[in-house]
Order: sequence, then structure tokens, then C-alpha cells
Amino acid sequence: MNLTAREQASLSILRTGETVNWVGVTTLRDWSASPLRRRTHLDVVLITHPRDEDDLWRIFPWASQLTRDECLALTRCLRPGFAEIIDAPLLSVGLMFLPLYAADIITSSPTASLRVVEEGLRTAAETGARIVCLGGLTGALTLYGELIDQSAQKLGMRVATGHAATAVSIVRLLERAAHDAGVSTEASNCALIGAGSVGAAVARLLAARTARLRRLVLVERPNRRKRVERLVEELRQCGLDAAWELTSDDGTLPPDSSCYRSRFLLSAISTPYVIDVHRVATGTILIDDSQPYCWDRAAAWSRCEERGDILPCDAGLVDCASIGYRAFFPFDFADYGDDGSRVAWSCVTEGLLCHLEPSLTATVGEPQIEDLLAYDAAFDRRGLRIPPLQCAARVLPMDRLAPVVKAFEHES
Repeated sequence: MNLTAREQASLSILRTGETVNWVGVTTLRDWSASPLRRRTHLDVVLITHPRDEDDLWRIFPWASQLTRDECLALTRCLRPGFAEIIDAPLLSVGLMFLPLYAADIITSSPTASLRVVEEGLRTAAETGARIVCLGGLTGALTLYGELIDQSAQKLGMRVATGHAATAVSIVRLLERAAHDAGVSTEASNCALIGAGSVGAAVARLLAARTARLRRLVLVERPNRRKRVERLVEELRQCGLDAAWELTSDDGTLPPDSSCYRSRFLLSAISTPYVIDVHRVATGTILIDDSQPYCWDRAAAWSRCEERGDILPCDAGLVDCASIGYRAFFPFDFADYGDDGSRVAWSCVTEGLLCHLEPSLTATVGEPQIEDLLAYDAAFDRRGLRIPPLQCAARVLPMDRLAPVVKAFEHES
């Protein structure tokens, strides 16, 4: 009997009471049985999750044929599993997905979500992995790794939130965007939405750079006012001109927000679509590392096509070609093709560096400046680079956008 993809998928959902791995059992078994594999165990495992139900097709291609309710039903049947194993010359890496979505982590019981993460830890330990990286919202869910650090240690693994490598990649992306657009950072203001672990690390690293911004404005919710005030004072003591600004209680920006008047607009939050791309000033360079997205990718690309006056950049991407890394999982990487992609998420990049250089501190809790500088130096030693600027898997046409962005002068 010939079944359509939708019918086959529906049948798999109806396996009452049965739980299955994503494609993990097959992926791990195929790798373990391969005579060409370089190692007998995994060195690094990334534990992450799909953004939403629409992301499920990346793991199950036929899931694009399912309704949203069917996707949710399928997810309830799943266990943590590997979607890909990367057998690079210097290390082996497993990409594990949890049966959770970003909305589950934000709105559901933290206890239930943590149980899924703990199951993921046990699954990772069975592969012999020594380093576990936390992707997506798993870092925030686990209080920056602190809630699972002890469990991981008992299983013989180190936890790395990836926040140190992520902060380094964001700052380097800002510097690449400025260079490619011909914009001076010293003459530019920057607004940074989110002073959490990643946002604070970015601010501290910016303050430590030789080439500094003219001014940095931290934007946070009212309930984090004391934290952001302390951070601004710390940055000022480091010689950076810093200020703070508050949103409404629900994260909405005020009409006169610095976010709509700054040359650089960085974001690292978990509140979706806080930024209205249509209101962003001409010449703005947007850099987003939020989960879910802080601004709409489709709207940003449309503005690039219609007006060509902003640079909307996806953050958290690192070119790892120098260490032989190449993956075939269909993430939104602009260089993805028949030969896969040499780009890795910054969260797993931290794990790669920890394996290659064991003296590096795997980040648990908020990154400290000494660790940020250590990872920054490790990027150079290992030849890691920021890939060409991209927005939603499309490389930005810098020959057309850069002249317009460079020519526009932002308000002081």
C-alpha cells in the first residue's frame, strides 16, 4: 500500500503510548556502525530545541505536511534524540533536539521542561560525551546551567551555556558589520535590548575593546532596573559612556526609545518581535541573538529590497571551517548547500573550543570578563571567523546596502 507522507506521519502519531526518538536512534546507530568514523564516542553534544511547530520539518521533512495540532501530537510522542553527528578531524559533535518548543519553555512548568533537559543529559552521557552545550532557551531554563551542573558532573560531563562564545561572536559581528558598511564605531551610538547573561557579557566586552562605541544605552524592563543601573555604573567605571532606559512592564519600547535612534541596535531577549522594523531609522545596523526573534526577518528583508537602508543581521553564527567543521542539518545558514555548512551556532562553538583547549572555562552562570577575553583570544588562535552578514539564510547585498547605510548620520 502506497501512503502519502501525511498518512505515514499520521500513522506514526497513532502509536499509542509509544515514545520514539527524533531520528536519533538511526543517526547514532549509523554513525556508530560506520567504519569511517574517527572516534568511538562523541566529544561534544549540543542540547537544543526547535523554535516552534513550524521548525519540526527540519528534523522530519514530512512534518511540513502536518497540521499544527498533528505536530503537537507528534512532539508528545518523542524523546530527546540526535538529528546529526558531525565527525570532524579534531572532534565529534552531536546535535540533540529536545521535544520542547520555545513557547513550552516560556509559558509551561519549568519543572516539566527541566525533566526533559535532564533526560537529554542522560542520553548525551550514554555517547561518552564530555561537554554538553545548551542551545536556544535551555540556558535560561536551567538558570544559565546552574540547575543541571551537578547532574552533568555526576555523569562525567561539563556544562557550557555558550554565553561567553556568543558574546564574543556578537561583538565581532558588530565590528564586521561596521567594517563592511564603512561605519566608525567610535562615532556611533548603540542600543542593547536585554541585560541578561548574554546582553551583560556583550556590554562588558564592548567596554573592554580598544575601539569603543561613542555611547551604549542598555534597555530593560522595570523589574530589572537595579540590575541595569549597577551594570551601567560598572561600564562607566571601565570608561564607556553608558546609560539605561526602561521599557513598559510587558517589554514594549517607549515611542522615543534609543532603539529607534541608534546606529547599532543589538538584542538578546526572549520577548518576541519587540522591535518594529518599519520604525527603525535609516542606516541602522540590527544584530539579533534573541530566541524567539526580536524583529521580523521577512519584514526586515522586504525593507532591504524596497528601501535598502538598513543592515538586519542574524547573530550567533561562527565560521568554523578552520577546524574542519561541516554540518548538514538544515539550519538557516546562508552557506548551506550540497556540501553542508561550515557555520556553527555560537553556543556549540563554545563546546568546540572547550574540547580543543581544556584550559578554557565552560560557562556556567554569567560569563566573567576574564573568560570573555580568553574566548576572544581563542577565536583568533583557532582561526574562527564571523561569516558574511545574513538575514534569514540570505546573504545581505552589501554592495547595494552599505553606501546607503554609511551615508546616513544618526542622531547623537
